[in-house]
Amino acid sequence: MITRIGLLVCMAHATGYGRETRQKLEVCLKVETTDPHFIIPRARELATRIFAGIAIPLEWRACKPAAESSQTPIVVRLISRMPEGFRSGSLGCATPYGRHITIFFDRIETMQDPSAVLGHVMVHEITHIIQGVSRHSHTGLMKPHWNNHDLVQMRYKPLPFTEEDLLLLYAGLAMRRESTDTQTVGK
Repeated sequence: MITRIGLLVCMAHATGYGRETRQKLEVCLKVETTDPHFIIPRARELATRIFAGIAIPLEWRACKPAAESSQTPIVVRLISRMPEGFRSGSLGCATPYGRHITIFFDRIETMQDPSAVLGHVMVHEITHIIQGVSRHSHTGLMKPHWNNHDLVQMRYKPLPFTEEDLLLLYAGLAMRRESTDTQTVGK
C-alpha cells in the first residue's frame, strides 16, 4: 500500500513536470572491447534518437573526472566478458541508485542487428538509473527479457516505453534536477 502511494506521488510529480523537461542527460561511454563492425556508434545514435523521441536530450561525453563535469554523468561500460555470477541471459546491468551501467558486449555483438540490440540495452539500463527503482514492465523497452518477437521488432522501430515507464522517467529527471539545483545553491 505504501509503495503504491509513493508511486502515485511520483506519477503526480512527473505529470506536473511533463515532457517539456529538456534537461539533458550526460552519458560517458567506457569501451573495454573491440568493435570491428562499428556497432557502437550506431547503437549510440539509436539510444539518442529513442530518448529524443520522448523529449529527453542525451549527450555523449568523454569520461572525465567528476570535478571537470557540469553534472555527474551516467557511466556506460562495455566489456568483453561477463563476470561470473550473472544469469546466462543477461545483456547488461545497472545500479538503480547509482550511475554505473555494465553491458556485456560479447553477448550482443553476435546477435542479429547488434547495434539495434545494444542501443535498446543502453536505453533500458539508463532508464533504470534515471527512474531510480528496480522494476520492469510487462511490455516494451523495459521488459525484463526480450523475446524473439521483440528482437525482430527493434530492427525496424524502437520498442516503446509504457506510460508508467515514462511517468517514472520524468519523475526521476525532476528529482535529478532538484538535487542538482539544491547542490548549486548556497556556499
